[in-house]
Amino acid sequence: MTDNDSDIDHNDGLVERFVRHLSAAERPAWDPDALGARLGALLTEAHRTWPRVKVADDLFWEFLARRMPPDRDLLEVLDELKCADLYLACACLEGDGRAARAFEGAYFPVLDRALAGICGRTGQADDVKQSVYQKVFVGEEGRDAAIHKYDGVGDLRAWVRVTAVRMALNLKRDGKRERPLSPDILVTLPKGGPGPEEDYLKRVYSDAFKRAFGRALAALDHKQRNLLRYYYIDGLTVEQIGTIYRVHKATISRRLAEIRELLLTETRNSLIRELDVDRSEFDSIMRLIQSRMDVSIVRFLKPEEKP
Repeated sequence: MTDNDSDIDHNDGLVERFVRHLSAAERPAWDPDALGARLGALLTEAHRTWPRVKVADDLFWEFLARRMPPDRDLLEVLDELKCADLYLACACLEGDGRAARAFEGAYFPVLDRALAGICGRTGQADDVKQSVYQKVFVGEEGRDAAIHKYDGVGDLRAWVRVTAVRMALNLKRDGKRERPLSPDILVTLPKGGPGPEEDYLKRVYSDAFKRAFGRALAALDHKQRNLLRYYYIDGLTVEQIGTIYRVHKATISRRLAEIRELLLTETRNSLIRELDVDRSEFDSIMRLIQSRMDVSIVRFLKPEEKP
């Protein structure tokens, strides 16, 4: 950042007011004139998109700066972000009544269509929409407003729709679906006890498996982990998940199968690099892992708050 200190007084202080909210991390050098022009353009776009909404500039620059990765070019990131969406989100977070009305006018009709097939005509959709606004921009007991997790890369409309559908499905369910899964893998023995070979494999290779499977799970992208959480942690059916993503349940089933296969392959590759065992013993290890894949996912996948 020091490379540009002498130039941040350009564009009537616009660059300076934005830059001072950035983290102190080292960043690729930027062109202050180009940055100032881009900031001015996105502010104009935000005002044009939401003409009745007003956010203090410094509040918005701080909100925007928190979404700037330290290792990326600032101009490239700004080009990727939905800055008009972020502007409205920032105003709603500050409790601006005009912003709340703009949000309801722009997004509630979208939520009405998304919730129609779930809530029917019971009036529950209205409750869900208000709950969504509360969760996203106000927060719930013990939790910050969810909008802090919105990075501005994706469309805010889609982000809010997923939140609303998930809330509606949670309300519709009569408790979480029970699954016949143990919370442990290669540690807790199944009912009736294992055979001698299974017992041996668990005792000897438990730690190696945990490391390998943990690495495989960590290598999944955000969308893949979210899909697993919906199915294994939230207990949603493939049909319910399909409603969230607006795809057929068969597509969700296929994606889940692909993720499970990817986890198995990556775990296998990791164990090959770590273990020095003969082929027959390694095959026995993989058969055990494959038979317990669902249990492994539940054991290792940490439930995280989703948008």
